[in-house]
Amino acid sequence: MAALVLFGSCTAGAAALKASYPLQGVRSSLLSGAPDLVDIGPGNRFKTETIDGVARPVLAFPRGGGVSLRTAGLVDPADHSIVMTFRLADVSGFRRLLDFSGGASDLGLYDLSGTTVLYLPDNPASSQAGTLGTSYVQVALTSETTLAGTQWTVAYVNGTPVVAGTTAQGFRLGSGGLRFFKDNTEGTARGEQSAGALACVLVYDGALTAGEVAQQATDPALCPAPRPPPPPHLPYRTGTYAGITSQGLPISFTVTETSVENVSFVWRARCADGRTHTNGIGLGGARVERGRFSVRGRLFTGGRAHVVGRLNGGRARGRLSRWAGSAFDTVCVARGIGWRAHVVSGSGPSA
Repeated sequence: MAALVLFGSCTAGAAALKASYPLQGVRSSLLSGAPDLVDIGPGNRFKTETIDGVARPVLAFPRGGGVSLRTAGLVDPADHSIVMTFRLADVSGFRRLLDFSGGASDLGLYDLSGTTVLYLPDNPASSQAGTLGTSYVQVALTSETTLAGTQWTVAYVNGTPVVAGTTAQGFRLGSGGLRFFKDNTEGTARGEQSAGALACVLVYDGALTAGEVAQQATDPALCPAPRPPPPPHLPYRTGTYAGITSQGLPISFTVTETSVENVSFVWRARCADGRTHTNGIGLGGARVERGRFSVRGRLFTGGRAHVVGRLNGGRARGRLSRWAGSAFDTVCVARGIGWRAHVVSGSGPSA
């Protein structure tokens, strides 16, 4: 396994768009001279799904389905780029995205449990983290011949390069053309595929540069990447909070968008040995639900602690308790202690 992060240019000139498939109810290209996409197996159908908040047609395919494209005479077999926006129903294990051999080879572009993978002959799984889930995503692949005569291939997710590889064989388009989402039917490791839906495809003659991939990912006239979801609107600020309890002792914790972490406070109580003891406690995390949280913890001394609170803007308040055995070899109970805190470093509330 190797993660290659060098994305240098090679010898190819400017890439030219040769085929554009918006899949608005038909499998034909908007550009003349390009062949239609062809269904692989039965079961493909157009349906309406929502992408970026807009309901639009997409081509849904069953597991083992997908489409093929005859690329002979359309693009250079060694220097080309493919862009597609799609979703998979299953991203566990290996799931084929692109096949360049017409089903005769295991080499190609895959999802591997949410990671983008170039499966290459001399570097079987050259990958770098690139999130692929079951939501729509744009994946682009560029391939070009280097000065040394080898092949340089880069894959991008939503306009960002995530994996690259070089090999003598590369991802050259053979006589079998290009196949989407259908695994090889010859050789080993067959059947690595998922159902899903395809929203659009672009095919270029020549390799797009990293800047061109990033630019076209935002171009609504092409095959754009889905926009990231807006950050959640939070009624409270995230960051570090600090304050005091009704006993005049400190309390602090960290607030994220979804949880409260690292709750620390100091308590004071008259314990079962007749003495007044003071000590500090640190608790783990708890989810925030509508600005409220509840953190419980069992202490190494055998005692227990509980903190409840409410977040509002950059302020917080609540109550805390500590009871049972303590580090002083006695039972200590401190219940119903109020506390207030405010954010001392952080951001928000989120817009």
